[in-house]
Amino acid sequence: MTTKQQSAQDAYTAAHATAMELIAQIQHAVEDMDAPSDAIHWGHVGDAIEINSRMARVLCFLSGTEE
Repeated sequence: MTTKQQSAQDAYTAAHATAMELIAQIQHAVEDMDAPSDAIHWGHVGDAIEINSRMARVLCFLSGTEE
């Protein structure tokens, strides 16, 4: 394996590990979101919809289905 290929391999491995850590952090953040209660308002709904939209865009990018 050449140095450039090894460097690309190392960079990809590091980037993949970072992606996996971000997924774990996102999962924890979503799990820690406030549960619905009497205090829930439309701002919370908008935030949840925005989170879903951004995650859906990432999924489309990863699956190759983005337009």
